Amino acid sequence: MAAPIDMGSMAHPHVAVGLIGAGQDQWLAPRFHIDAVRAACASCELLRDMKNAGHGSLFSPWPASLARSLTPLLVDPPGFARGELPAVYGEITAFFARNLLAPPSPMWDRVLGQMWHRLPSWRISVKVASGAVPSAPGAAGV
Repeated sequence: MAAPIDMGSMAHPHVAVGLIGAGQDQWLAPRFHIDAVRAACASCELLRDMKNAGHGSLFSPWPASLARSLTPLLVDPPGFARGELPAVYGEITAFFARNLLAPPSPMWDRVLGQMWHRLPSWRISVKVASGAVPSAPGAAGV
């Protein structure tokens, strides 16, 4: 069964769309879901194609007592390596940072500088995979 997405709406999305492929997903079979989205959306960014991942593989691992009672659709399929997840989470974070954080600007520096002088106990420094958002003038990063 395909996910209820109008593929025509994916031709020119108004926002950045990042995708993670789960090749062993039995809940949303890739050929009906992510493959269809990728075919419709040239601007969508494939962040990672995880060939051995299942539908629930990006979640924290289920406790063993619960995993035994869950459907095979949610637990990790054989061959899935959880060791790659920190890198995947980093790629997702970098995607959000690239597409959601405001780029540094003179106005950002001015506003942040005013905040800094009003609340001197603040120490602001946001570091992301793509670089660092500038901190207030003279600020020490935390």
